Amino acid sequence: MIHTVTLKQTECRKRNKKIAAVVYLYQADNDGEWGNLRFDFEGGTAEIVKLADWDTVKSNIFAKTAIRFVQGLPEARLLKSVVVPFEMGISEKPALPTSTAKATKINPAHTISLRQTECRKTGETITAAVYEYLVDNDGEWGELRFDFENGTAEIVKLADWNTTTSNIFAKTAIRYIQGFPEARLLKSVTVPFWKGWT
Repeated sequence: MIHTVTLKQTECRKRNKKIAAVVYLYQADNDGEWGNLRFDFEGGTAEIVKLADWDTVKSNIFAKTAIRFVQGLPEARLLKSVVVPFEMGISEKPALPTSTAKATKINPAHTISLRQTECRKTGETITAAVYEYLVDNDGEWGELRFDFENGTAEIVKLADWNTTTSNIFAKTAIRYIQGFPEARLLKSVTVPFWKGWT
C-alpha cells in the first residue's frame, strides 16, 4: 500500500546564517487535519507537536517518515513543501519478537536519490524529463525517462541494487515524480520508503 506525507514549512529560524530550527505541517494521504513537527537542527532532534489525522497513534508512521525525510536533507536544500511517497509495509501489523524480526529483516527503510539531467519544454510547458536514480546512496545510477505529454515513464537503465523482477526502487521513483505538479518538478531529492515483504 503506497501512502504519502505532504509537508509544508511554516517557520524557519536561523542563527549566524545557519538554520537552527524549522517547523513543518504534515498531512497524511493528502486528507484530514494537518499535524505539526518541530526540528532543532542544533540539537539534532525532532518533536511531534501534533499528530495529523489518519496518522497511527502507536507507530506515528507518517510523522516518523516526514521526520526522517527532513533530517536527511542538506540544510541548503531544506524544501518549503514536498510530497513524500512511502510503503506502509509490515510496520502497522502486530510486532514480532525481536529475534524473529532480526532473522527475517522486516521492513528496512531505504532511500532513492533522484537528480534531473534533462528537461524539455514546449513553450512554457514541460513535455519530457530525464532523471537518474540511486539506491540507498550506493552503486551505479539508473536512468528514467518521463513523457509528460503522454503520461508515460520508461526505465532506461536499472540502478545497482534494484530488484530485477519488481523494480521497486525505479517504480517508487516514477510514482514520486509523476505525483508532482509540473511547476514544482524538483531538480534533485532523496525519497525514503519501505519495501515491506518485497
